Amino acid sequence: MKSKLEKLAIEQLFTNSTVDFFKKTEDTNSSRLSSFEDIMMYLLNNNISDLHFSSKKSCVTIYYRYNTELIKLSELEKDEYKKILTKIQIMSKIDIINNRDPADGSFTFLNNYFRVSLINNNYGTNCVIRKLKTINDLTIENLKYPEEFLKSIESIKLHKDGLIIFSGPTGSGKTTSLAFIILQLLKEKTKKIITIENPLEYIIPGAEQIEIKNDSQKTSILKNILRHDPDIIMTGEIRTDEFAKLTLESAMTGHYVFSTIHANNVFNAIQRLELLGLNKSYLLDTLKIIYNQRFVKILCSCNKKGCETCKYTGYSDIIPVFEILHINEYTKQMILSNKIDEIKNSIFYISPEIQLNRLLIQGKIDTEEYNQFITSIGG
Repeated sequence: MKSKLEKLAIEQLFTNSTVDFFKKTEDTNSSRLSSFEDIMMYLLNNNISDLHFSSKKSCVTIYYRYNTELIKLSELEKDEYKKILTKIQIMSKIDIINNRDPADGSFTFLNNYFRVSLINNNYGTNCVIRKLKTINDLTIENLKYPEEFLKSIESIKLHKDGLIIFSGPTGSGKTTSLAFIILQLLKEKTKKIITIENPLEYIIPGAEQIEIKNDSQKTSILKNILRHDPDIIMTGEIRTDEFAKLTLESAMTGHYVFSTIHANNVFNAIQRLELLGLNKSYLLDTLKIIYNQRFVKILCSCNKKGCETCKYTGYSDIIPVFEILHINEYTKQMILSNKIDEIKNSIFYISPEIQLNRLLIQGKIDTEEYNQFITSIGG
Protein backbone atom coordinates (compact mmCIF):
# COMPACT_ATOMS: atom_id res chain seq x y z
CA MET A 1 0.00 0.00 0.00
CA LYS A 2 2.77 2.40 0.97
CA SER A 3 4.77 1.82 -2.25
CA LYS A 4 1.63 2.41 -4.36
CA LEU A 5 0.92 5.71 -2.62
CA GLU A 6 4.51 6.83 -3.07
CA LYS A 7 4.39 5.87 -6.76
CA LEU A 8 1.19 7.87 -7.26
CA ALA A 9 2.73 10.86 -5.48
CA ILE A 10 5.83 10.72 -7.68
CA GLU A 11 3.76 10.51 -10.83
CA GLN A 12 1.62 13.44 -9.74
CA LEU A 13 4.60 15.63 -8.87
CA PHE A 14 7.07 14.84 -11.63
CA THR A 15 5.08 13.89 -14.73
CA ASN A 16 4.91 16.59 -17.41
CA SER A 17 6.73 19.03 -15.16
CA THR A 18 8.88 21.45 -17.15
CA VAL A 19 10.81 24.26 -15.50
CA ASP A 20 13.19 26.89 -16.78
CA PHE A 21 15.93 26.28 -14.22
CA PHE A 22 18.05 29.16 -15.46
CA LYS A 23 15.61 32.07 -15.29
CA LYS A 24 17.00 35.07 -13.48
CA THR A 25 15.94 36.00 -9.96
CA GLU A 26 14.60 39.37 -11.04
CA ASP A 27 12.07 37.58 -13.26
CA THR A 28 10.62 35.76 -10.27
CA ASN A 29 7.83 37.37 -8.27
CA SER A 30 8.96 36.41 -4.77
CA SER A 31 5.54 37.23 -3.30
CA ARG A 32 4.03 34.34 -5.29
CA LEU A 33 6.64 31.64 -5.35
CA SER A 34 4.34 28.65 -5.50
CA SER A 35 6.35 25.73 -6.90
CA PHE A 36 9.26 23.74 -5.52
CA GLU A 37 11.43 24.64 -8.52
CA ASP A 38 10.73 28.38 -8.27
CA ILE A 39 11.54 28.39 -4.56
CA MET A 40 14.77 26.43 -5.00
CA MET A 41 15.92 28.67 -7.85
CA TYR A 42 15.23 31.74 -5.73
CA LEU A 43 17.42 30.21 -3.02
CA LEU A 44 20.27 29.48 -5.43
CA ASN A 45 20.11 32.75 -7.36
CA ASN A 46 20.12 34.82 -4.18
CA ASN A 47 22.86 32.87 -2.35
CA ILE A 48 20.52 31.94 0.51
CA SER A 49 21.65 29.21 2.91
CA ASP A 50 18.44 28.43 4.82
CA LEU A 51 14.76 28.28 3.89
CA HIS A 52 12.05 27.96 6.55
CA PHE A 53 8.49 26.81 5.82
CA SER A 54 6.37 27.74 8.84
CA SER A 55 2.85 26.28 9.05
CA LYS A 56 0.26 28.79 10.23
CA LYS A 57 -3.50 28.49 10.77
CA SER A 58 -4.57 29.53 7.26
CA CYS A 59 -1.33 29.44 5.22
CA VAL A 60 2.35 28.54 5.22
CA THR A 61 4.91 31.34 5.42
CA ILE A 62 8.33 31.01 3.76
CA TYR A 63 11.27 32.74 5.45
CA TYR A 64 14.95 32.75 4.57
CA ARG A 65 18.09 33.37 6.58
CA TYR A 66 20.32 36.19 5.38
CA ASN A 67 23.38 37.23 7.43
CA THR A 68 21.75 35.73 10.57
CA GLU A 69 18.50 37.69 9.98
CA LEU A 70 15.23 35.84 9.32
CA ILE A 71 13.36 37.52 6.44
CA LYS A 72 9.85 36.78 5.16
CA LEU A 73 9.86 35.71 1.54
CA SER A 74 6.38 34.59 0.56
CA GLU A 75 3.21 32.78 1.59
CA LEU A 76 1.74 29.55 0.27
CA GLU A 77 -1.75 28.14 0.26
CA LYS A 78 -2.01 24.96 2.30
CA ASP A 79 -2.61 22.86 -0.84
CA GLU A 80 0.41 24.40 -2.59
CA TYR A 81 2.63 23.61 0.39
CA LYS A 82 1.34 20.04 0.67
CA LYS A 83 2.45 19.40 -2.92
CA ILE A 84 5.87 20.98 -2.32
CA LEU A 85 6.34 19.14 0.98
CA THR A 86 5.52 15.77 -0.58
CA LYS A 87 8.10 16.40 -3.28
CA ILE A 88 10.71 17.33 -0.66
CA GLN A 89 9.93 14.17 1.34
CA ILE A 90 10.25 11.93 -1.73
CA MET A 91 13.50 13.55 -2.89
CA SER A 92 14.89 13.32 0.66
CA LYS A 93 13.75 9.69 1.11
CA ILE A 94 11.58 10.70 4.08
CA ASP A 95 8.53 8.55 4.82
CA ILE A 96 5.45 10.33 3.44
CA ILE A 97 2.98 7.96 5.14
CA ASN A 98 4.16 7.86 8.76
CA ASN A 99 4.99 11.53 9.03
CA ARG A 100 4.06 12.40 12.61
CA ASP A 101 7.58 12.12 14.01
CA PRO A 102 10.42 14.59 13.36
CA ALA A 103 12.45 13.52 10.34
CA ASP A 104 15.71 14.44 8.62
CA GLY A 105 16.93 13.79 5.12
CA SER A 106 18.88 15.23 2.22
CA PHE A 107 18.60 15.72 -1.52
CA THR A 108 20.47 17.19 -4.48
CA PHE A 109 19.18 19.87 -6.83
CA LEU A 110 21.22 21.13 -9.79
CA ASN A 111 24.38 19.58 -8.30
CA ASN A 112 23.82 21.31 -4.96
CA TYR A 113 23.43 19.34 -1.73
CA PHE A 114 20.62 20.19 0.70
CA ARG A 115 19.73 18.99 4.17
CA VAL A 116 16.08 18.79 5.26
CA SER A 117 14.51 18.76 8.71
CA LEU A 118 10.79 18.29 9.37
CA ILE A 119 8.82 18.75 12.58
CA ASN A 120 5.10 19.10 13.24
CA ASN A 121 3.40 21.96 15.03
CA ASN A 122 -0.30 22.38 15.83
CA TYR A 123 -1.02 23.74 12.32
CA GLY A 124 0.95 21.28 10.21
CA THR A 125 4.53 20.42 9.27
CA ASN A 126 7.40 22.87 9.52
CA CYS A 127 10.29 22.33 7.12
CA VAL A 128 13.81 23.76 7.10
CA ILE A 129 16.06 23.33 4.07
CA ARG A 130 19.75 24.16 4.35
CA LYS A 131 22.13 24.42 1.42
CA LEU A 132 25.37 22.74 2.41
CA LYS A 133 28.73 24.12 1.44
CA THR A 134 31.39 22.08 -0.30
CA ILE A 135 35.12 22.03 0.40
CA ASN A 136 35.46 24.38 -2.57
CA ASP A 137 33.78 26.98 -0.37
CA LEU A 138 36.39 26.49 2.36
CA THR A 139 38.82 29.16 1.20
CA ILE A 140 40.26 32.04 3.21
CA GLU A 141 38.63 34.45 0.76
CA ASN A 142 35.18 32.95 1.27
CA LEU A 143 35.45 32.38 5.01
CA LYS A 144 37.12 35.75 5.73
CA TYR A 145 39.14 34.38 8.63
CA PRO A 146 41.20 36.97 10.55
CA GLU A 147 44.98 36.74 10.69
CA GLU A 148 44.86 35.85 14.41
CA PHE A 149 42.95 32.65 13.66
CA LEU A 150 45.14 31.70 10.69
CA LYS A 151 48.29 32.12 12.79
CA SER A 152 46.84 29.87 15.49
CA ILE A 153 46.48 27.06 12.95
CA GLU A 154 50.27 27.02 12.66
CA SER A 155 50.35 26.23 16.39
CA ILE A 156 47.83 23.42 15.87
CA LYS A 157 50.18 21.87 13.29
CA LEU A 158 52.96 21.65 15.87
CA HIS A 159 51.02 19.29 18.15
CA LYS A 160 50.50 15.57 17.64
CA ASP A 161 48.11 14.88 20.50
CA GLY A 162 45.92 16.68 22.99
CA LEU A 163 42.56 18.42 22.85
CA ILE A 164 41.39 21.37 20.74
CA ILE A 165 38.03 22.90 21.72
CA PHE A 166 35.83 25.18 19.66
CA SER A 167 33.10 26.93 21.61
CA GLY A 168 30.31 29.31 20.70
CA PRO A 169 26.56 29.38 20.08
CA THR A 170 24.67 27.32 17.51
CA GLY A 171 25.28 28.59 13.98
CA SER A 172 28.51 30.40 14.80
CA GLY A 173 30.62 28.47 12.29
CA LYS A 174 32.38 26.00 14.61
CA THR A 175 31.96 23.02 12.27
CA THR A 176 33.15 25.06 9.30
CA SER A 177 36.28 26.13 11.19
CA LEU A 178 37.01 22.53 12.13
CA ALA A 179 36.56 21.39 8.52
CA PHE A 180 38.93 24.13 7.37
CA ILE A 181 41.56 23.06 9.93
CA ILE A 182 41.21 19.38 8.96
CA LEU A 183 41.86 20.34 5.32
CA GLN A 184 45.00 22.25 6.34
CA LEU A 185 46.27 19.27 8.35
CA LEU A 186 45.66 16.91 5.44
CA LYS A 187 47.81 19.14 3.23
CA GLU A 188 50.79 18.71 5.57
CA LYS A 189 51.21 14.94 5.44
CA THR A 190 49.18 11.74 5.25
CA LYS A 191 47.17 11.29 8.43
CA LYS A 192 44.38 8.98 9.48
CA ILE A 193 41.55 11.34 10.37
CA ILE A 194 38.20 9.98 11.57
CA THR A 195 35.20 12.20 12.23
CA ILE A 196 31.90 11.62 14.04
CA GLU A 197 29.22 13.93 12.72
CA ASN A 198 25.53 14.55 13.36
CA PRO A 199 24.74 15.51 10.70
CA LEU A 200 27.48 15.35 8.06
CA GLU A 201 28.07 18.88 6.78
CA TYR A 202 31.14 18.65 4.53
CA ILE A 203 32.63 15.86 2.46
CA ILE A 204 36.35 16.03 3.24
CA PRO A 205 38.56 14.02 0.85
CA GLY A 206 41.13 12.09 2.84
CA ALA A 207 39.06 11.92 6.05
CA GLU A 208 37.02 8.91 7.19
CA GLN A 209 33.66 10.43 8.10
CA ILE A 210 31.01 8.67 10.15
CA GLU A 211 27.51 10.17 10.13
CA ILE A 212 25.27 9.27 13.06
CA LYS A 213 21.54 9.75 13.46
CA ASN A 214 21.49 10.53 17.18
CA ASP A 215 23.96 11.32 19.93
CA SER A 216 23.28 8.07 21.79
CA GLN A 217 25.58 6.38 19.26
CA LYS A 218 28.54 8.70 19.81
CA THR A 219 30.13 7.05 22.85
CA SER A 220 30.13 3.51 21.44
CA ILE A 221 31.39 4.75 18.05
CA LEU A 222 34.23 6.73 19.66
CA LYS A 223 35.27 3.63 21.61
CA ASN A 224 35.43 1.66 18.37
CA ILE A 225 37.30 4.43 16.54
CA LEU A 226 40.09 4.25 19.12
CA ARG A 227 40.76 0.66 17.97
CA HIS A 228 41.35 1.89 14.40
CA ASP A 229 44.60 3.70 15.21
CA PRO A 230 43.58 7.25 14.19
CA ASP A 231 45.98 10.18 14.26
CA ILE A 232 43.20 12.75 14.55
CA ILE A 233 39.61 12.43 15.77
CA MET A 234 36.88 15.03 15.32
CA THR A 235 34.11 14.13 17.77
CA GLY A 236 31.51 16.86 17.28
CA GLU A 237 29.72 18.48 20.20
CA ILE A 238 30.33 17.40 23.80
CA ARG A 239 26.96 17.18 25.55
CA THR A 240 27.09 14.41 28.15
CA ASP A 241 29.30 13.46 31.10
CA GLU A 242 30.15 10.08 29.60
CA PHE A 243 31.13 11.50 26.23
CA ALA A 244 33.16 14.31 27.83
CA LYS A 245 35.12 11.76 29.86
CA LEU A 246 35.81 9.53 26.84
CA THR A 247 36.85 12.54 24.73
CA LEU A 248 39.38 13.60 27.35
CA GLU A 249 40.68 10.04 27.77
CA SER A 250 41.13 9.78 23.99
CA ALA A 251 43.23 12.95 23.98
CA MET A 252 45.25 11.78 27.00
CA THR A 253 46.18 8.48 25.33
CA GLY A 254 48.09 9.83 22.33
CA HIS A 255 45.32 11.00 20.02
CA TYR A 256 44.75 14.48 18.64
CA VAL A 257 41.10 15.28 19.36
CA PHE A 258 38.95 18.16 18.09
CA SER A 259 35.60 18.83 19.76
CA THR A 260 32.99 21.56 20.22
CA ILE A 261 30.91 22.81 23.12
CA HIS A 262 28.34 25.55 23.68
CA ALA A 263 29.88 28.31 25.80
CA ASN A 264 29.93 32.11 25.91
CA ASN A 265 33.72 32.46 26.01
CA VAL A 266 36.91 30.41 26.34
CA PHE A 267 36.91 30.50 30.15
CA ASN A 268 33.24 29.51 30.27
CA ALA A 269 34.13 26.54 28.02
CA ILE A 270 36.49 25.24 30.71
CA GLN A 271 33.76 25.68 33.32
CA ARG A 272 31.25 23.82 31.14
CA LEU A 273 33.65 20.89 30.77
CA GLU A 274 34.19 20.86 34.53
CA LEU A 275 30.43 20.72 35.08
CA LEU A 276 30.40 17.64 32.85
CA GLY A 277 32.61 15.94 35.42
CA LEU A 278 36.11 16.46 34.01
CA ASN A 279 39.01 16.92 36.39
CA LYS A 280 40.22 20.50 35.90
CA SER A 281 43.91 19.70 36.25
CA TYR A 282 43.78 16.75 33.82
CA LEU A 283 41.75 18.86 31.40
CA LEU A 284 44.28 21.70 31.43
CA ASP A 285 47.15 19.23 31.02
CA THR A 286 45.49 17.94 27.84
CA LEU A 287 44.06 21.11 26.28
CA LYS A 288 46.19 22.86 23.65
CA ILE A 289 43.95 25.67 22.37
CA ILE A 290 40.41 26.83 23.15
CA TYR A 291 38.50 28.96 20.68
CA ASN A 292 35.31 30.91 21.00
CA GLN A 293 33.79 32.22 17.82
CA ARG A 294 30.70 34.01 16.59
CA PHE A 295 29.70 36.21 13.69
CA VAL A 296 29.48 39.97 13.39
CA LYS A 297 27.40 41.68 10.72
CA ILE A 298 29.22 43.87 8.21
CA LEU A 299 27.62 47.18 7.27
CA CYS A 300 26.28 47.61 3.76
CA SER A 301 27.47 50.58 1.70
CA CYS A 302 23.94 51.99 2.05
CA ASN A 303 24.87 52.91 5.66
CA LYS A 304 22.08 50.85 7.22
CA LYS A 305 19.38 52.63 5.21
CA GLY A 306 18.55 49.33 3.52
CA CYS A 307 18.79 48.55 -0.18
CA GLU A 308 18.20 45.71 -2.62
CA THR A 309 21.80 44.49 -2.24
CA CYS A 310 21.48 43.91 1.51
CA LYS A 311 17.84 42.75 1.33
CA TYR A 312 16.94 45.94 3.20
CA THR A 313 18.66 44.72 6.37
CA GLY A 314 21.48 47.30 6.35
CA TYR A 315 24.13 44.55 6.45
CA SER A 316 25.94 43.06 3.48
CA ASP A 317 27.86 40.16 5.02
CA ILE A 318 28.87 38.31 8.18
CA ILE A 319 32.40 37.41 9.26
CA PRO A 320 33.70 35.34 12.18
CA VAL A 321 35.45 36.91 15.15
CA PHE A 322 37.57 34.74 17.46
CA GLU A 323 38.67 34.63 21.06
CA ILE A 324 41.71 32.34 21.38
CA LEU A 325 43.42 30.90 24.46
CA HIS A 326 46.63 28.85 24.22
CA ILE A 327 47.01 26.44 27.11
CA ASN A 328 50.51 25.91 28.50
CA GLU A 329 52.06 25.61 31.95
CA TYR A 330 51.77 29.35 32.56
CA THR A 331 48.09 29.69 31.57
CA LYS A 332 47.29 26.44 33.39
CA GLN A 333 48.66 27.81 36.67
CA MET A 334 46.91 31.15 36.17
CA ILE A 335 43.57 29.40 35.55
CA LEU A 336 44.02 27.16 38.60
CA SER A 337 44.79 30.30 40.65
CA ASN A 338 41.80 32.09 39.05
CA LYS A 339 44.05 34.89 37.78
CA ILE A 340 42.04 35.50 34.62
CA ASP A 341 43.08 39.15 34.22
CA GLU A 342 46.75 38.13 34.12
CA ILE A 343 45.99 35.65 31.33
CA LYS A 344 44.14 38.32 29.36
CA ASN A 345 47.21 40.53 29.53
CA SER A 346 49.53 37.76 28.31
CA ILE A 347 50.64 36.87 24.78
CA PHE A 348 48.82 33.53 25.10
CA TYR A 349 45.39 35.13 24.97
CA ILE A 350 43.91 36.73 21.85
CA SER A 351 40.97 38.98 22.69
CA PRO A 352 38.12 39.34 20.20
CA GLU A 353 38.32 43.08 20.85
CA ILE A 354 41.49 43.20 18.72
CA GLN A 355 39.47 42.15 15.67
CA LEU A 356 36.43 44.20 16.67
CA ASN A 357 38.51 47.37 17.04
CA ARG A 358 40.03 46.81 13.63
CA LEU A 359 36.60 46.34 12.04
CA LEU A 360 35.25 49.42 13.83
CA ILE A 361 38.15 51.61 12.62
CA GLN A 362 37.66 50.29 9.08
CA GLY A 363 34.00 51.26 9.24
CA LYS A 364 32.85 47.69 8.67
CA ILE A 365 30.86 47.46 11.90
CA ASP A 366 29.15 50.08 14.07
CA THR A 367 29.24 50.57 17.82
CA GLU A 368 25.90 48.80 18.20
CA GLU A 369 27.27 45.58 16.70
CA TYR A 370 30.47 45.99 18.72
CA ASN A 371 28.59 46.32 22.00
CA GLN A 372 26.23 43.44 21.21
CA PHE A 373 29.23 41.17 20.62
CA ILE A 374 30.91 42.12 23.89
CA THR A 375 27.66 41.57 25.78
CA SER A 376 27.15 38.15 24.15
CA ILE A 377 30.51 36.84 25.41
CA GLY A 378 29.88 38.12 28.92
CA GLY A 379 32.12 41.17 28.63
